[in-house]
Amino acid sequence: MKNAGKLFVVGVTAVVAVVVVYFWTAKRTVAADFRKYGGPSLLKGTHRFELLEYRHRPITLWCFEVEGVRSAHAQYVYGATVVEDIRRMEWCGNGTGVHVEAVVNYDAGESLPTQVFYNFATGRLVTTLDHRTTDAEVAAAIRKCNGE
Repeated sequence: MKNAGKLFVVGVTAVVAVVVVYFWTAKRTVAADFRKYGGPSLLKGTHRFELLEYRHRPITLWCFEVEGVRSAHAQYVYGATVVEDIRRMEWCGNGTGVHVEAVVNYDAGESLPTQVFYNFATGRLVTTLDHRTTDAEVAAAIRKCNGE
């Protein structure tokens, strides 16, 4: 009986390990970039952007991070989306914000141009992924970032 209990524990541990490895490797990095920022003292440090995509489900994870005096981390998850192509990725305001233009395929089968803008100073995300925000609103946020 002691051996049966040990075999059960070993078996459960192996199943848990397989599940963890399966989900850990289930995401891939679509795009990533960082900028050293030397602006106002609270924002000094490294600004990071990363776009992850889950392989087995149509989910994208947009990650933004500040490492430095005031460290912060933000993640935004959008379901039923797959990034087909990153058309452009650029920084504005000397690293204060990041703008990404991509083609995103939605669960309904339609592929649409999408814009994502994140301002590290305000922690604000402006994106057309929500189907409510317009390209003009994203452009206004970028202009404001470049003016800062």
